[in-house]
Amino acid sequence: MVSRADALINYYNQLHAANQVLNTKLLDATTKFATQEKQVLNLKFVQQLFKEISSQKEQETRKLFTDLVNFGLNIIFGGRVYLELQLLNDSRGTYYGPILIKDGKEEVLTNSGGGVLDVISFLNRIVAIVNFYPAEQRTIFLDEPFKNLSAEFRERIPELLTALAKELLLIS
Repeated sequence: MVSRADALINYYNQLHAANQVLNTKLLDATTKFATQEKQVLNLKFVQQLFKEISSQKEQETRKLFTDLVNFGLNIIFGGRVYLELQLLNDSRGTYYGPILIKDGKEEVLTNSGGGVLDVISFLNRIVAIVNFYPAEQRTIFLDEPFKNLSAEFRERIPELLTALAKELLLIS
């Protein structure tokens, strides 16, 4: 028969073993939690970094867009027309929208003549090419991109293409 002292020692040893198992499980859970917490913190850091980089790239693209479009509009229209991007807020949300300034007056872009829209559309494609392709891969094929431009302004297209050719390989 087992003495009461032996039974208590045996019970204590079982409790001690169970406690060690629980401590090991607790340590494992704590380690996993700490690892997950670290991963969450890393993920939050990466998300914040991505937001900052994305915001910076968006600003750079807006600047490239307005600079290049206004560069081209100046060549074609001799400074009479330029474009601004303004922060707009309507039922679609908050966004940057183009505002055309023609002879010193704001004009809705869609009310502009087809020639102005052709020039802006062409230059928008140039911005996309410059923004997304390395210099050695920049090529654009032209097929009447200025068909709505009046003859008076069409004469300036070679000057625009020559100026843009410094950045791009243009094939017509």
